[in-house]
Amino acid sequence: MRLKLNDQEELLTPAEIAKILRVSTRAVHKWLRSGKLRGVKLGPAKAALWRIPRKSLEEFVRKKDGD
Repeated sequence: MRLKLNDQEELLTPAEIAKILRVSTRAVHKWLRSGKLRGVKLGPAKAALWRIPRKSLEEFVRKKDGD
């Protein structure tokens, strides 16, 4: 079952993003920490889990294509 925000926005894990983009999860985490890829942290600070709205992934890919 996919996690959805507001019953519309699909949230993806860093592992799912890595698989889609064919990159390492380390690269995805780097983009999240730098703000290049927009995501949300869920849970306590040290054990927080990243979730990325599909729209953020689409925006990230569009920006990368424009570089």
